[in-house]
Amino acid sequence: TVHITDSLSKQPLDAANITIAELHLNAITGTEGTVRFDSLPVGLYTIQCMFIGYHPVQQKIWMDDHKAVYIELCHESFHLHEITVTGHADELQNMTVQTRAVLDAKRIEQTRGLTLGDQLKQLSGVNLLSSGPTITKPVIRGLHSNRLVTVNSGVRQEGQQWGTDHGTEIDPFSPSKIEVIKGASSVEYGAEAIGGVVKVSPREFRNVPGIGGEWQSIGATNNGLGAGSLLLEGAHFKTHKLSWRAQGTYRKAGDSRTPDYVMSNTGFHELDGSYAVHYAYRNFHAEFSQSLYSTTLGILRASHVGNTTDLLTVIRTGKPAYVGPFTYAIENPRQEVSHVLSAVSLFYTFSSGAKAQLVLSRQLNERKEFDRPPRWATSQLYNETPAYFLTLTTHQAELKFEHARWHHIKGQWGASFMNQGNYTEGLQPIIPNFRAYTSGIYAIEKWTKGRWMAEAGARFDIREQSKYSFVKNEVQRADKTFSNVTFATGLSYLFNEHVKIQGNFSSGWRPPSVNELYSYGLHGGTASFEVGNDSLVPERSYNAEIALEIKQEKWTVDLSVFHNGIDRFIYKVPLPDPTITIRGAFPQFKFIQDDALLQGADLQVNRTIGKHYYGATNLSYLHAQNVSDDVPLIFMPANRVRFTLGYQDTKLWRLYDVFANTQYSYTARQKRFPQQVDYIDPPAAYGLVDVNFGFETRIGKQPLRWGFSVYNVFNASYRDYLSRFRYYSLEPGRNVMIRLAIPFTIYRTKN
Repeated sequence: TVHITDSLSKQPLDAANITIAELHLNAITGTEGTVRFDSLPVGLYTIQCMFIGYHPVQQKIWMDDHKAVYIELCHESFHLHEITVTGHADELQNMTVQTRAVLDAKRIEQTRGLTLGDQLKQLSGVNLLSSGPTITKPVIRGLHSNRLVTVNSGVRQEGQQWGTDHGTEIDPFSPSKIEVIKGASSVEYGAEAIGGVVKVSPREFRNVPGIGGEWQSIGATNNGLGAGSLLLEGAHFKTHKLSWRAQGTYRKAGDSRTPDYVMSNTGFHELDGSYAVHYAYRNFHAEFSQSLYSTTLGILRASHVGNTTDLLTVIRTGKPAYVGPFTYAIENPRQEVSHVLSAVSLFYTFSSGAKAQLVLSRQLNERKEFDRPPRWATSQLYNETPAYFLTLTTHQAELKFEHARWHHIKGQWGASFMNQGNYTEGLQPIIPNFRAYTSGIYAIEKWTKGRWMAEAGARFDIREQSKYSFVKNEVQRADKTFSNVTFATGLSYLFNEHVKIQGNFSSGWRPPSVNELYSYGLHGGTASFEVGNDSLVPERSYNAEIALEIKQEKWTVDLSVFHNGIDRFIYKVPLPDPTITIRGAFPQFKFIQDDALLQGADLQVNRTIGKHYYGATNLSYLHAQNVSDDVPLIFMPANRVRFTLGYQDTKLWRLYDVFANTQYSYTARQKRFPQQVDYIDPPAAYGLVDVNFGFETRIGKQPLRWGFSVYNVFNASYRDYLSRFRYYSLEPGRNVMIRLAIPFTIYRTKN
C-alpha cells in the first residue's frame, strides 16, 4: 500500500499518479491518498509519484505487497525540501508458501483476445491442454482439470471442469490480473488444489468519484474474430462509499485455419455480461456481484469419423477426413454452455487489526453437447436433441478470520461448505445424476522475524457423494464418502534486499471425480469414448520445492525446483481398439490408477538492456514417471523454452507507452512416453515466432490504446502433444490480431 500526503499539512492527496516502472504498473490514489498494489513480487523498484502543483518524486525502494510505503510531496510554491519515503511491514495477505506468478493488467491487455490458457502460457511451468483452437485449459507442472482450482472474483469456479474439452467459463475481457499458485495449495483452497490455483481478479472498483468506463474491440484474421466489450463504472463518495461496475461482451469467430486447410466447424459465438456493487462504511465492506457466460462452440468436424478404417487412415496419414470452406456457421458436433455466478461478500475489520470475511455464492452451469446424427439419419447436419445435457448447481459458503499479529505471528482460519447437484439428460448421458456435500476447516499461521519467515497450515475435508441411476424402472443409489487431512509447511530467508531463498513441503489429497468413477459413453467434445472405473480411490500427493529469487537493478532470476510424488495417480489410457458407435468410430480411453512421480524445474530470467530494451528467458522442464510400471507417464507436456526481446518507452515521437517485443517459443518433442499405448506417437518438435507492438495516441485529451500482434509469424505447420485433436488436424496457422481500447470519463467530481 502506498500513502501520499502533503509534506506540510500531512493531508492525503486524492488522484495522485503512482507508477512502478519495472512492473509497468500505474494507479491513482483514492480519497484517502492511498493505492494498493496486490501480489507485488519482492524486489527493488523505482516508485514515481506525480501530482499537479507538486514536485514529482522518483526513488528506489525495497518493497513487496506486504509493505506500507509513505511518500510526502512538496508543493511547487516551496523550494524542494527533503522528501520522505518510508515503509514498514503491513498485514500479511498471501497465506500460502507456494511459488506465485502474476499476469498484471498491462500484460493481459497486450494479449487480450487469446483464451485464458493462451495468456497463462506466458508463465514458466504453465502449458496448454486444448480441444481445438477455441477450447483450452492451463496445465501447471503436468496437472490440469480437477487437480487445479480456479478462483473467479474471490469465488471458487465450479462448472463441469472435469472434461478436457470444458474450458473456463469466464469473460476473457473481465480479468485485470491473473495469478498462478504453483504446486499443492489444498490447505486454503480445498482438496482439488493439489496441482495449483489460478486466481482471476476483475478490475478494481473505481477509486475516484464520478462515472467512466472503457471500450475494447478486437479483430483477428485467422478465424475472422470480431469482439467488443463495454465497461461502465462509477464511484460515489461521501460518508458512505458506493462503487459499481457493469460489463458486456460479445465475441464471434468462424473456422480456424491451419497453414494447409480450414479446420471446419471450429467457430464460436459468445455473449457475456456482469455487474458488481461495492459498499463501504468505516470498517464494514459489502460486495454483490453476478456474471453470465454463454457460448456456442463448434467441434472440429473432422474429429467425427464414420468407421474404424477411416479413423485409422486419418490417424496414420495426419490428413483430416473432412475439409469445407470457411464459414461462421456452427453445425453438429457442437457445445452450448452457460454459466451464471452470483456472490455476496461481507468484510469487517476489527479495531485490533483482525479481519473477518464471509462469502456466499450460487453457480448454475448448463452444458449441452450435440453429436452428429447416425449415418443412416435423414439429416446429417443438425440434431436438436443433445447427446447429453448436464445441469450443475453449486452453493458455497466460506468464512475466513484473519487474527491480529501476536508475537511475530499472523494467521488465518477458515471453514467452507459446498453443496452440488448434477442433473443429466440427453440421448446418452456420459455421467450420472449425483449430489455431493463437501465440508472443510483449516488454519494457517505465519511467523516473521528479521530476515526469516516460516509458515505452517493444516486442513481437514470430508466429501459425501451419492450417484443416482435408473435401472429396471427403479432409481438405484450408490454412496461414497471420502475424508482426509492436508498439511503444508515452508521456510524462507532473505539474505539481503536482492536474494531470497525459500523451501516448502506440502501433502494434499483428491477424491476421484464423478466422471472418473462412472463415465461411460461418447465424449463428443474430445471425440473419444470414455470408460470410468468405480474402484478408484483418492490420490495423495507429497510435494517438495525449493525456490531462489535474485532481484538486482537490471537482473531478476526466479528458479524453482520441485519433486511431486502422487500415490494412486488417476489418469486416462487409450484402449487397444477404437469403439464403434452409431455415430461412428472413436478412440477409447479408460481411467486407471498408478503411483506417479513428477519432478522438474521452472526458470525465468529478465534483463534490462540500456534504458528501453529488455530480454527474458522462460524455461519449463518436467520429468514424469509411472512409478508402478517403471515407464514414462502418458500425456505429459513436453519441455519448453521461450526467448523474448522487447522495447518500451513512455514517449516516442507523438506516441505514448510504446512497447514492442518478439518471442520465440520452442517446444521439444516428448520423447518420454509409454511405447505402443497411444494410437500415434507424440508429434515432432516445433518453434513459433510471435510479434507484438502497441502504443497510445491522443485526440485532444482522449487516449486511444492500440495493440497489434502476429502469432505464428512464419505460418509453421505443427501439432501439439497436449492437443486432443492432434489425431485429426494440424494446429492453427498465422494469426494477425488488432486491438483498440478507449478509456473515457463521463464525469468526475471531487469529494
